[in-house]
Amino acid sequence: MTEQQKTALQFANQAAALLKENKYEPAIRLCDDALTYYPNDFLFLFVRGLAKSSHGDSQGAIDDLTEASSCTKDNTSKSDSFLTRGEIYFRLSDYEKAEHDYQEAERLDPFNNEARYAKFILSAAKELFPAPKNKGGFSAFVHSLENLLNTVLKIKEKHLLRIDDDSWTEVAHFTKYEALKSMLPVDQAKPSERNCLRLYNIIYMNDPLEGRRLIEYDKNKKMNLLSDTFQTDDAHHKIHSLGKELGVYISSLTLRSDKLYLWRAYGNDGNGYCIITPKSGFKQELTTPMLGLGRGNETKERGLAPLMRQALGIPRADHEVPPTLYKVFYEDNDVQKTLEALTEPLKDVKKQCEQLTGTIGLRGDDRRDSLHALIKVILSEITFLYKHSEYAEEQEVRIIHPFAFSKEENGLHLDEQVPSRIYAKTAPFLFKEGSRIIIGPKVKEKVEAEHELKYRLAKNGFLETAKVINSEIRYR
Repeated sequence: MTEQQKTALQFANQAAALLKENKYEPAIRLCDDALTYYPNDFLFLFVRGLAKSSHGDSQGAIDDLTEASSCTKDNTSKSDSFLTRGEIYFRLSDYEKAEHDYQEAERLDPFNNEARYAKFILSAAKELFPAPKNKGGFSAFVHSLENLLNTVLKIKEKHLLRIDDDSWTEVAHFTKYEALKSMLPVDQAKPSERNCLRLYNIIYMNDPLEGRRLIEYDKNKKMNLLSDTFQTDDAHHKIHSLGKELGVYISSLTLRSDKLYLWRAYGNDGNGYCIITPKSGFKQELTTPMLGLGRGNETKERGLAPLMRQALGIPRADHEVPPTLYKVFYEDNDVQKTLEALTEPLKDVKKQCEQLTGTIGLRGDDRRDSLHALIKVILSEITFLYKHSEYAEEQEVRIIHPFAFSKEENGLHLDEQVPSRIYAKTAPFLFKEGSRIIIGPKVKEKVEAEHELKYRLAKNGFLETAKVINSEIRYR
């Protein structure tokens, strides 16, 4: 780091500290001084925009964020600028400009989940109410959707498999030979799938009970608000919004490995392979941040993240899904607690919608199905993290991530099947130090399979870090 970079970092740290302490005027003055030494610098224009926004100078903030976005070639930084500016426009009830900025933020950084959800919620709300005369009521409705999403994300965080949890040391992923080949390609001219897992859209799940645990739970015949929302037959909740599809993509793993029932259910009836990855291969950070549409403090707090990332020279992760693991819950008690947490936010969404339409219960209203579809996509972050208790022995964990269709490059791909299935892929994390590949108990040519796998590991630089072993299961 050069002396100039060190000085800039000191300015950035001071500005961030002042902003956190709500000392907006000193933060603005500090940025003014810094900009005399570092004119047209993204960092200081961005943080000054945050300070002005929190201080009530919306137009000054918009001007700074607009200039900041033109002062950097880094798309993730540009994305943060547009997202923050969009939140200011939302606060000013300029929904067209807010939607434009959210869309631009997602285009610049397709893995900016915050921008994706901000755009989705505002766009879907505008679809429900194309020309709201009651802007206060419309804003309250959007905030009720935001509150529901944030409640869902807090619930999702409880599923996060913690690094400091001593109950696990490794995870296992069962797969077929064809998939394992793509993870260890011999043709290094096409390394895009190398040591990655694929996440497939939930519509491809073949278990009709998937995603139904929360919906169908009704202890003591008490009303479950989700039952009304999910009363249609679309088992895996295909979501339409503005001509696009926004859905959840999943990859399944388990805290168990070489077990007969797992080979039968997920290991190609014993003819497959099991990839073991140690705990050290995971960071375990929540992948979707909380939203704060148009609210000063939330905008300020989240805005500090890109500020410090830039100041420290740390780029956002590559445009791939981080392999963050979430535990599947099986017990009735967990289901009941989740439904209780969702009850008031769901009631508020429907209440705010009813107040805008002037209709109680939305009966006979075309908006009802659209509202239910909107609620479904928000809840889909967690609906596939609950299964019935008879599956508890599997100890399943999942990587789960939302994606939307787009003409822009957004991390979605088509696989080799006919018709093709849509998938995303994780960041590379497989076959690192302490990993193992277990050859299934029914694989016939085990010696040949072992030699091929070792060859593939060597070609990809993993022969010293990943072992190849045979299953200890006696399969009849």
